[in-house]
Amino acid sequence: MILVRKVKSEILMDRLGGDKDTNRTEVIASNILEEYDVTIVNPNKIYIVYQNKDMHLILVTIKDSKIEEIQLTVDPILEVFDLNILTNNNTIHIVYQTRISVDEQKYYINHHYYDGNKWFNYTIDEITAQRALNPFKLIGLDDKLLLSYYKSSFTIELKEFSFSKLEWSDGIKLVDTPTEKLFLDMLKIDEYVHLSYCQFIDGNLVVKYERLSFAGGIEQNTEIISNEGSPSYPTIIFYEDKLWITWVESNKVLSRYSGDRGQSWESVYMWNSSRSIDFLRYKYLTIIPEKDVILNHSFGKVSPDIEFIGFGSTANALEIPLKKKKFTNPIRI
Repeated sequence: MILVRKVKSEILMDRLGGDKDTNRTEVIASNILEEYDVTIVNPNKIYIVYQNKDMHLILVTIKDSKIEEIQLTVDPILEVFDLNILTNNNTIHIVYQTRISVDEQKYYINHHYYDGNKWFNYTIDEITAQRALNPFKLIGLDDKLLLSYYKSSFTIELKEFSFSKLEWSDGIKLVDTPTEKLFLDMLKIDEYVHLSYCQFIDGNLVVKYERLSFAGGIEQNTEIISNEGSPSYPTIIFYEDKLWITWVESNKVLSRYSGDRGQSWESVYMWNSSRSIDFLRYKYLTIIPEKDVILNHSFGKVSPDIEFIGFGSTANALEIPLKKKKFTNPIRI
């Protein structure tokens, strides 16, 4: 297992194995501003992208024990947010957000694509942030990229990047409500896209879930997953044929699961261990396909005793009553 983390202004990589004598920590890069991301091609090839304090984007290639850095930007750029990197068929995709100007709450979503010989640059969309700049969610499929993002704090859209056409589609409006929303996560399972986010209701937040199918027009199911309160970072996980949504609230991990791919949901659970430990939200990558597991992020214990929290057996979780409240939520597609 490889653990990549940022400590102060350095990116560190730990190689964790069964033999503790082989475990070691390497300094991969220094002078890091804030954002970085990682993708794994194979056990001996890893890419890391980050922005340094000189405001340049840097691509790091780790091949076997050799580390190489390439400066991607000719001139310094504005600070980047939500920096993402993924690979598909030996091609590199880097997607992030930048503020259009320091005086406005308007941002560009940018995409850089490298085919092995040439970089292609795209401006995917211009977005507006109100209360906060929300993250986008990028998924790589066999023939395309899927990107869900906030067009504004009220509207979530979806775009596709075709690997064959090398172009982005027009945006499809997934959610449009009169109240603000925060956070975003997405999974695609078979023909369904599953979304989760937080929405303000009467001054409080709730975790919401959307299941969408685009076969023959948009089919949409909406569900309120949590009680009203202060939830954050809703995270979707597919594990052992159950769809889980986990989130953080009052420094505890809570979750709910569906056994029928989002048509109905079981009780809310609070994970007892999260009350007494430090935990993080990990990004998870694997090069070995896992049956009945789609896991991009998860809450878990802090290194070195890494253990995911919020899904699986509920033997050590406490059931929380779900308070019923009538709420009408118009959806405009």
